[in-house]
Amino acid sequence: EELSKEPFILREKGSGTLKIMENYLQSHELASIESLNIVARLGSSTAVKEGIKAGLGVSILSSRALETELKTGILKALKVNGLDMKRKFYLMKDSKRTASPLCQAISDFLLTTSSNQKIS
Repeated sequence: EELSKEPFILREKGSGTLKIMENYLQSHELASIESLNIVARLGSSTAVKEGIKAGLGVSILSSRALETELKTGILKALKVNGLDMKRKFYLMKDSKRTASPLCQAISDFLLTTSSNQKIS
């Protein structure tokens, strides 16, 4: 109910962020996406952040997408009571091939910055 009063900027249909949000609201029997006061649907997290900076409204984005803005104080994260959304990402590679140095560096970076590492 609290969220439905705010002007909301959403990601575009088909976005993983939007899907996670829809699933969360549905599974917790909260408001549907369409009951929100949607003022814009944008194609990237960067576009959503720019919309927020321009004062168009609020949104729900990945903390990774907001890392710089939160550190510099450009944007502020608000805690919504009872709202705890998680999203899984998988790093996949061909075990029969040797990774290039660039691929290995990216893999190492992702694994060292991940909060929940599982390697199999």
